Amino acid sequence: MIRVEPSFHLKAKPIIVFEGIHALYDPRIVDTLDFKIFLNADDDIRLVWRIKRDVEERQWTVESILISYNKFGKPSYEEFIKPTMKKADMIIPKGVENKIAITLVIDVL
Repeated sequence: MIRVEPSFHLKAKPIIVFEGIHALYDPRIVDTLDFKIFLNADDDIRLVWRIKRDVEERQWTVESILISYNKFGKPSYEEFIKPTMKKADMIIPKGVENKIAITLVIDVL
């Protein structure tokens, strides 16, 4: 058996992370959450993620991805996801690229 020594120690905290693109959509769920964070990624970053995923995992062409994004993806984001931002207690700009804000949240919570 291989024993791995930990490189850092974590203090246990009473926290449950509930995440997902629709995490702040349903008021029944939002009302039960103590602290809500919205990771806000720029439109162009979201499009790049989508292109990368759809080319690699679905073998779509870039042209078909752009058509789908403009017809369904972006309008759906604007109608359903973007409005949930106002329900958040904290909005982190630059999404997962914002290492400073994410580190701050981890350290404080």
